[in-house]
Amino acid sequence: MEISLCREPLYSHPKPYYSKDFNRYLTLQYSVISSSQEYYLEMDPVFLFVRKGTGHLTVNGLIFPIRPGCAFLLQSYHAYRFSAITGAPLDLVAVVLDHTLLGAISYSRPIPGLIQKCMEQIPVLYSTPEVQTQFSALLARLHTVDGETSQSACLIKVAICGQIKSLFLRECSRSSLQKYPLPAAWRAWNYLVSFCTKRVTAAEVADAAGLQASQLNRELRKISGYDYRKLITRTRVGVASSMFLLSGVSMQHIARITGFPSESAFFRAFQEWRGMTPQELKEQMLSPENHCRRYTTFEKPFQILSYISNHYQENITLGDVAEKFYLGEAMVNQILTKYFDRTFHYILTEFRLLHAKGLLRCSNLPVCDIAIALGFSSAHTFTRAFKNYFHMTPGEFRKGGRVDAEIR
Repeated sequence: MEISLCREPLYSHPKPYYSKDFNRYLTLQYSVISSSQEYYLEMDPVFLFVRKGTGHLTVNGLIFPIRPGCAFLLQSYHAYRFSAITGAPLDLVAVVLDHTLLGAISYSRPIPGLIQKCMEQIPVLYSTPEVQTQFSALLARLHTVDGETSQSACLIKVAICGQIKSLFLRECSRSSLQKYPLPAAWRAWNYLVSFCTKRVTAAEVADAAGLQASQLNRELRKISGYDYRKLITRTRVGVASSMFLLSGVSMQHIARITGFPSESAFFRAFQEWRGMTPQELKEQMLSPENHCRRYTTFEKPFQILSYISNHYQENITLGDVAEKFYLGEAMVNQILTKYFDRTFHYILTEFRLLHAKGLLRCSNLPVCDIAIALGFSSAHTFTRAFKNYFHMTPGEFRKGGRVDAEIR
């Protein structure tokens, strides 16, 4: 098995294929590819499994060989193209995992480190016969409810898709491909996605990927068809779209927390990338005509979570949150534990530490300054919390352990 670099730059603008229609979400889709596809770029994660055939998959400038039993988890930051070898057409089965719905239902108690694992992970798995059997069994279970559109059937589909995603990530964490060196543009795109809601600049993205600022747009266009500005706007649109199933959250609030400079910029971005206004997209997502039953989630947990995310750099307490929402302190923790499997203190510390990780990677600020800026009482408290969470000190992370840091 040999991975190679694609010498042919991508100058076109790829479009979604499997995720272009909400009616196709959580539904098995079958494709037979006998030649080379054009490039595609999905709006939501798509899982694919090769039933027959051989060929290649090009993702963000890397070419992976394909054989029966291969599995793929293509994210919204993977521009890809399938190519079949003459006489051995690729027989693929795919399912859009519907990040928004899985997040609202299946992952209301998120697996620690799940998002981080997705971001750091190469999207190709050469699985063992045993794991191939497990994927086939899960797809067979999905097939039994594939044509049903009831709410209970939708919940079953979400549960199965959650198992597929978890199995893929578990097996990929064991794969030798994890250590394969990624092209600089791939790293730049991942970094851009990770920090898209912050005031991240093109120079910061280039520096994180080991590129000169003047090289960034050229390298990103080669693997995605878009420059930095287009990609960060597209990513923000995707993040904002994922919040539309939360009741009680205004469009103005979503625009602000997803990094848009103004509400008008938010609306212009949706017209450009989705061909409709945010409200029209939300109505389409919730349309009863969709095969994928969607509904808005209970608002209080997400209002509390949003408040913490907007104030974690301040010296906020559980009492402050309780007073803000006219609740008792015990009730706040009860709500957070029920919906997110985390207490107020854990969530607050988690927000601060994830921000600290970005500052350690992107700045030369002293550890004590980072600690104070993020609301920790002292550098010692910050260091102890960082080590408990990432299994290394801030200094060790900054010196080079950052690639291997794992969220427990």
